[in-house]
Amino acid sequence: MNGIVVWRTAQRLAAVVGMLFMASCSLVYDTDEVQCDTDADCVSRGFVGATCSSNVCQKAAEVASEWSCLGKVKWPSTGDGPFKLRVMVIDVMTSKPPEDLEVVLCPKLDTECTSPSPANATTTADGYLEVTVSAGFDGYLQMTAPTITPALFFPVKPVFEDTVIPGVLPVVSPQGFAQIATAIGTTLDLTLGHTYVMASNCDNTPAPGVRLEVSDQTATTKRYYMINNAPVGSATSTDSAGNGGFLNLEPKFTKITGFVASTGAMIGEASFVVRAGAVTYPRILPTQ
Repeated sequence: MNGIVVWRTAQRLAAVVGMLFMASCSLVYDTDEVQCDTDADCVSRGFVGATCSSNVCQKAAEVASEWSCLGKVKWPSTGDGPFKLRVMVIDVMTSKPPEDLEVVLCPKLDTECTSPSPANATTTADGYLEVTVSAGFDGYLQMTAPTITPALFFPVKPVFEDTVIPGVLPVVSPQGFAQIATAIGTTLDLTLGHTYVMASNCDNTPAPGVRLEVSDQTATTKRYYMINNAPVGSATSTDSAGNGGFLNLEPKFTKITGFVASTGAMIGEASFVVRAGAVTYPRILPTQ
């Protein structure tokens, strides 16, 4: 594999996700600066009472605020619908919504989406993919296009209100995804499935400092986190963009659990379909 091509693909992913993340919300920290490796580094820099999370010093009050809802989460459970579900979907290679995108709604346990329903999908003026779902929708969006790896997006919680998903869902060609795998020191197995996780906190904003664990792994499963908007296999938790995932998972129904890296507190879990040759995009958000 040409090293220059691998580097350019990874950099393009970084540029797209970084640009759109900055456009969709305000960054609290300068993620280009590595502030710390340990809590002691924060103290030495004058951040008294701060902890080190994804190489950024965070005050204890900030961490507590982000996760203050844990243990008392209540999702909406009633509503007549239909509802609008909006998510920013961007083709990494073009920095635009993918062309000729076909979107259908799939039952949660239908691993191959053999019984799809129309999604009535449109692209809004501000670039969001918008689909209409019935009250209590608890399945997933299957997205296909000639230039991208099939993408399966799981909102995770049943939809009982109009919902805007924070962050960006980046889609990429099979070749581009394989190059990203090479950049983090592994080989993409197209007989297996892959994930790109979108983690959010109690404020429904992208969550730094989230550690991801998957219930089942293969011999070649590789975990990664997006650090400064680039995939890093050696990182231990998410940065301010709140993204990470696993490559080379067995095609089956599986589960990822998120934890607050600094405390070990469980945030929530996502159950979803892993499909061979596809990328699943689950959300990790407070569910406890």
